[in-house]
Amino acid sequence: MRSLAAVVLLSSCAPSPSSAPSLSIDLASPTSSARVALDQRPVATASPSADRSDPREKAAATCEATADIQACTIAAYAYESGDGVPKDVTRAVELFQRLCDEEAGIFPQPCQSLAAHLLSGEGIAKDPARAARIHAATCSEGVCDADVLFALCADAGNGTSNVGCVPLASVLTMPVVGAPSNPKLARSLIEAACRRREAEACRKLAEWYADGWSWVDGTSVPKDPKRSRRFLKEACDAGDASACAVK
Repeated sequence: MRSLAAVVLLSSCAPSPSSAPSLSIDLASPTSSARVALDQRPVATASPSADRSDPREKAAATCEATADIQACTIAAYAYESGDGVPKDVTRAVELFQRLCDEEAGIFPQPCQSLAAHLLSGEGIAKDPARAARIHAATCSEGVCDADVLFALCADAGNGTSNVGCVPLASVLTMPVVGAPSNPKLARSLIEAACRRREAEACRKLAEWYADGWSWVDGTSVPKDPKRSRRFLKEACDAGDASACAVK
């Protein structure tokens, strides 16, 4: 009985055929006399490959698919420089223009980038007048590059351009942090531009004299309807249709 119990005990401790790992011995292996392979060894699973695409490429794809403002801003600068995506200055300018027009200066950096291309003619036709207006608009948002306007106005004074002084004058009269303030210089620039027959400058003088104007530094333009009408006529003669329409 004791022998039988021992046999039973040993039988109950032995692994069943279904649960025991089977061993296979490869005697023909040139590198091992006995290579053991376990049927139940863990199977290695392939880890997902890391996404190594450039974030600027992702932003460009998102911009094209959804017109997301943040993605399009990143994409615009990527297209401009060629970093992360193929360089495409024309597409960059299109995005700068969309961002500037849609946000109306809320994000002034894309507007300034658009203005830079309007001055250089890279990716878009040159338009210094529009560039000057954009720079003046970004100043009103507190991001001001008045040096560009001073340069354009200096060109106008030298006879090599006819833009820049009116936008600069508007900046010089802005009560905005970051914008230079000099109303006296602004008035002088406007008067000089009108003498050069810049229609926009003459119209601005007409507006000032129509109601009278004064600034915190003491510079002022008295109310003078007669002079206002005279400057309106000069603006009309210089080609300003809106001045011609005023009765």
